[in-house]
Amino acid sequence: MYRIIITIFLLFTLGSCAREELPAGLRAGGFKLASEQKLAEVLKEISSLYVPYEVNEKGWVIYMQKDKATVLGILRKAHYGNELSARVIESEVVMDSAHLQLLVSRFEEQGIPYNVETFNDVEQISWLQIYGPKVDIIIQEVGFERTKTFNKQIIQH
Repeated sequence: MYRIIITIFLLFTLGSCAREELPAGLRAGGFKLASEQKLAEVLKEISSLYVPYEVNEKGWVIYMQKDKATVLGILRKAHYGNELSARVIESEVVMDSAHLQLLVSRFEEQGIPYNVETFNDVEQISWLQIYGPKVDIIIQEVGFERTKTFNKQIIQH
């Protein structure tokens, strides 16, 4: 019971540090962590970098697409520490063939080795963690590119 009260207090306190409403712009999706301690650490770091976020009613932390690379780096640090490893594999779910094409072209431009695999009917692209900071930027940029393409398609129809 004590743990639940502390968790609620931390979420309320840290959530009150966030803006009540995110500014206009593209949202990056969000994340949710099982560990209250890790969540508190991550939100403290995000706040210290003045990254706007909001915690929704289901406990998901929502932030802006322009901050995606920063948030991915903070999450990596919370899970693995400061050192990047050549033994840890990171991955991103591939939404469709256009998404895969954008990711593969950026990986190849940057000289980042990757694998494309399907697990349980879900296609993913994976890379070694040592390339994580570069890939974070790629994921952020590809998110903007996909949105531009999607918006153009809507306008044309």
